[in-house]
Amino acid sequence: MALDLKVIERGSSVASAYCGRLLGMLGADVVKVEPPGGDRMRDSHPRATDVDGVERSTLFEYLNCFKRSVVVDEATPAGAEEIANLVAGADVVIDHVDGDVERALADAEAARARNPRIVYLALSGFGLTGPYKSYKSNEFIDFATGGYTGITGSPDREPLQGGGPWGGYAHGLTGAIGVLAAVRTAQTTGQGQLVDVGAMEAIATLHQWSMTLYTHQGVVKRRAGNMHAESYNPMGPVECGDGWVSVGVASAQQWEGFTLAIDRPELLADDRFQTGGDRVDHAEALAEIIGPALMALTASELTSQLQEFHVPASPVLTVAEVLEEAQLHAREFWVRSDRFGDTARMPERAFRVPGLDAPFTPAPEAGADTAAVLAEATDTTNKGAAR
Repeated sequence: MALDLKVIERGSSVASAYCGRLLGMLGADVVKVEPPGGDRMRDSHPRATDVDGVERSTLFEYLNCFKRSVVVDEATPAGAEEIANLVAGADVVIDHVDGDVERALADAEAARARNPRIVYLALSGFGLTGPYKSYKSNEFIDFATGGYTGITGSPDREPLQGGGPWGGYAHGLTGAIGVLAAVRTAQTTGQGQLVDVGAMEAIATLHQWSMTLYTHQGVVKRRAGNMHAESYNPMGPVECGDGWVSVGVASAQQWEGFTLAIDRPELLADDRFQTGGDRVDHAEALAEIIGPALMALTASELTSQLQEFHVPASPVLTVAEVLEEAQLHAREFWVRSDRFGDTARMPERAFRVPGLDAPFTPAPEAGADTAAVLAEATDTTNKGAAR
């Protein structure tokens, strides 16, 4: 069994590519439309050399598994007609919109005129309505307008960008969820929808406390380095003797377990550290007390002792350690691509849905499926005209 959908992916962004990848791994037939010369993301960094000595974008290789590729010159009349035929035979269109709202709305309307059941997903920085709808965006802008630069980094320094295109992944995932909901409606009613997903809103929804702190207490969340400000402490990475361990101390039971695990039970009687808020307010004093106890333990020892006292804890692994991590291997998380040889691995899929796991296929070469896909589209159009 697979997700029986024909998906046309247009544009070039992490969000649109990741959305297409998620649908493809569930079994949808995802066709990536590229311009002459290929998607510009094929030249993005980081890069790696394949077994034939060709440099390739590892970001592109990851984001475009489970897809086919066609190259079409949309600027020509013939290319525009080919795109129209592809869209007319699709169940879903994924469109990356970078400020050109009128073009997106016109394309969505034209698609629905030819195919009323089509679900048209418009992924943009700020959505298709509102005062910023025509603004262009990028990964840094999305991260900032979604509220994360305001809470990322040390309070006495400038804000920081996240360490990867996380906003694009969140944006694409939100789009995929919207698509699946709209597809279910189309299957029931016969009517497709325009699904409008702005990155600013998609990323803002990931905040845990920022909104409610302000709406309920009038507090604007601040940057606090590695500490989870205005909530709990310790919460996140703590340094130990030979590395770092990620710790979660939220409940009273977890705080008690933490103190016992590091052999500092006297902290339970200290009025400065009774609640999570207290431990945030007295973070420097707490760090001075627990720091030596943490540095006396290895990451393995600290993790084991914390877990023994039912405190959520996990070592912060290096990249090499992540590749060998037993839980990931048990879940068949990694997949090898023959394109990069025996030593290269990438995450195969973000999650598994029983019955909807499509076989892995590597990212296609630019235009590898052009002839076959365009022939399928022409055949579908001719059958529709005959009926």
